[in-house]
Amino acid sequence: MLDRGYGGFAGNVAFGSIRTNGTWKGVWKGYVDEEPFWPQFIHAVNFAKAANMSLWLYDECGYPSGTARDLTLKGHPELENTGYLIAVTTAEGGATATVKMPPGAFRRAVAWPLAADGTLAQGGCVDLADAVARGVRTSPPPPFASARVRPYDAEGRPEAGFEGWRTNSPVASFTWNVPPGKWKIFAVTEDWTYEGTHAECKGMKVKFRYPNPLRKDAIARYLEVNHEQYVRHLGNDLGRYFVSTFTDEPSIMSNWWRPMPYLTLPSAPGLAEAYRKRTGRDLLDDIPLISADGADSAECRIAFWDIAGQMTADAFFGTISDWCRAHGFRSGGHLMGEETFNFHVSHYGDFFRCMRRLDAPSIDCLTSIPSNVSWLAALYAGSARELNGARYTMSETSDHCERNRKTVYQVCEGEVNGTLNRLLWGGINTFTSYYSFRGFKDDALRRINVRLGRLNTLLLTDGASLAEIAVLYPAADMQAAYVPGPLVWNDKGTAIRALENRFMAGVRSLYEAGRCFMVVDADALAAARIEGGELVHGKLRWKVVALPASTRLDPAIRAKLDAFRRAGGHVVDAGDEAALATRVGQILPPAMSVVGGGPHPLRVAHRTTSEGEVYFVMNDSAEPWTGKVALRNAAFGIMSWDPEKDRASPVALNADGSISLSFAPWSAIILSL
Repeated sequence: MLDRGYGGFAGNVAFGSIRTNGTWKGVWKGYVDEEPFWPQFIHAVNFAKAANMSLWLYDECGYPSGTARDLTLKGHPELENTGYLIAVTTAEGGATATVKMPPGAFRRAVAWPLAADGTLAQGGCVDLADAVARGVRTSPPPPFASARVRPYDAEGRPEAGFEGWRTNSPVASFTWNVPPGKWKIFAVTEDWTYEGTHAECKGMKVKFRYPNPLRKDAIARYLEVNHEQYVRHLGNDLGRYFVSTFTDEPSIMSNWWRPMPYLTLPSAPGLAEAYRKRTGRDLLDDIPLISADGADSAECRIAFWDIAGQMTADAFFGTISDWCRAHGFRSGGHLMGEETFNFHVSHYGDFFRCMRRLDAPSIDCLTSIPSNVSWLAALYAGSARELNGARYTMSETSDHCERNRKTVYQVCEGEVNGTLNRLLWGGINTFTSYYSFRGFKDDALRRINVRLGRLNTLLLTDGASLAEIAVLYPAADMQAAYVPGPLVWNDKGTAIRALENRFMAGVRSLYEAGRCFMVVDADALAAARIEGGELVHGKLRWKVVALPASTRLDPAIRAKLDAFRRAGGHVVDAGDEAALATRVGQILPPAMSVVGGGPHPLRVAHRTTSEGEVYFVMNDSAEPWTGKVALRNAAFGIMSWDPEKDRASPVALNADGSISLSFAPWSAIILSL
């Protein structure tokens, strides 16, 4: 590894599934509870540290993180993930509607009259509890849609701690004589959720039931059976060995990964109480408004998902972060579906808030065709790191998508470099390789790693982003737009997809214009102070706040932005997102511009580092580019750091103060002042 230019590895105690005669068995062997697997791991860690390698601790047997194989729920079935299951039936007046009841504990059954536009009409609903009581009973209760793959820890549904959950609603269906008009009937239960979630549908051969990420006691149990075992074998100060943990794709499992017969929302002890405290309303009464469109739906959804997001941030990410800091190192990892707003709400409540609770916020990059690489996902992680004043971000990076086509696509060295450029631009500074590197010789691997190391060394050193544009992450608008659906992958034509398209149009216009910017949340704006026409957050200073797709602002944030305007700052409100770069350009000239203007493939990240002020400039294109650029702070003494070379060289200014540059495809340089 060292000879090929690698700097370390992400590791864990070994685990694996058993295969007999070419067939995978639903049995797991190895992991932290089996002592024979520890000596190899401890030897590898000590050997790597002696070689001065950087180590990250992968925190799970498989993924999504939280199960610790089956150890978290073993003996504690009450900690399993739960959710509200919602059967929705539309009925016409004069008919007899038959409603299939979801399994689990009965919570509500109501009928809402529909307005002419198909939304829930104002004026309330009809309680159908009496109709449920007269419903068709069955013993045992009807099963949930059966799992395609039984979990490894399956021994029948657990009952401990939830007396009555499987016995107080043994109703298969009920009927209701529908009054005049059009109605929507909601039957709501609460049950364990595994079938149809990511926990069941993930790509690993062996599946596990999942603990509830909204419960601190569930995550404390996870730390006890998993992380504490590393303390037992390596000592209390895990920072002696590891930079950070890496948690992989945890989520609240509140959307389906395959078609299911019901909608779902997350549930947890304390969630309904928090909702009542915030809104003065009953959560169970409001589930129809959260699940369908009505007059109060937006406010109900914002309250519900904001509470769920805060509980997830505190219970899962906060609990792990506190534990890691107490043991001398960081908590890191990546969330599921960084690229998609639908995932942001349904899997986290508030994606950006959860990401900010990581000490080393990270992403997953499954493609190495640069034009497909999500620079925005990298920017989410990089922005979270900047806002937190943290040091590290990480990306699991690979050519997974290209290797899993019907016809395998072999990525080339230039495409790998172009992929790494986009991630560096967004703020990633640690890279875990899952590349096959099939067809790559050792000298190519050394070139890739040395090139990356040279760029990263300059960008990683102490400093901060000099981005002058802050783009608000539209959390409240996302929460208001999200409606639970039958399948997380099928959100075309939904309000949440339309919102995402608007936001993407705005940030894409900035990216393609070569602007340096970052993504911020409402908490960051609230914490920032106004100083000389700028918003100041730690080392960060913003002259412009852009609000693409953001229309729902807390009054205190709106007041802060109004005061920012009065102090000489600039706020670009939502509207014509595709022209956002033009609108910003009328306010603030770029730190680096291409002479002659027009479309160009150069992308810029502007930072302070121990080398002073630096510009990371990349050619985001498969074609070479030659031209001139102008730096707003151009002066003599500019140095060019070409990662293909082992030394920097001075840059000559043209008579007009510009700099002449030439880029090969997917290449990059750093200019320092």
